[in-house]
Amino acid sequence: MIRQEHDVGLINSIVNSAEVRPFVDYSGTQGPLDMAPAVGRCTQTGIVWLSNGVDALAAFPQTGDREYQAHLFFAATCRGRKALDAAREMIEWLKPCADRLWGEVPARHRALLWFIRQLGFHVIDADSFADAKGDVVIVEKDINEA
Repeated sequence: MIRQEHDVGLINSIVNSAEVRPFVDYSGTQGPLDMAPAVGRCTQTGIVWLSNGVDALAAFPQTGDREYQAHLFFAATCRGRKALDAAREMIEWLKPCADRLWGEVPARHRALLWFIRQLGFHVIDADSFADAKGDVVIVEKDINEA
């Protein structure tokens, strides 16, 4: 079951896990990341944190009126169908608050591109551009589409 997440310990454990950390921090920071400053009531931080309470996590920073950027994080114990189901439940949870989700995806990460297509996202900027993550493409989802 998906819930709004306020447990910084759980958030930090997933974000700092070996499977996730390389895709979160591109600055070369050493040591564990502390997400505590970004966690709180969404009215304080502008970020809605959701989780399944175990190994699936999402951060949705609000970027506009009923628009959120999507960041999905899954520990090693949450892959495949389990990850897809958790992500779908998170998107469903956000429906009363959002019309559009968007994100940046590494252009060469074929598994991640497949994953987000399964969630109904599509590429809106097919020309990748380079940033700290390397070449990325912009994806979006109309959250109210079937």
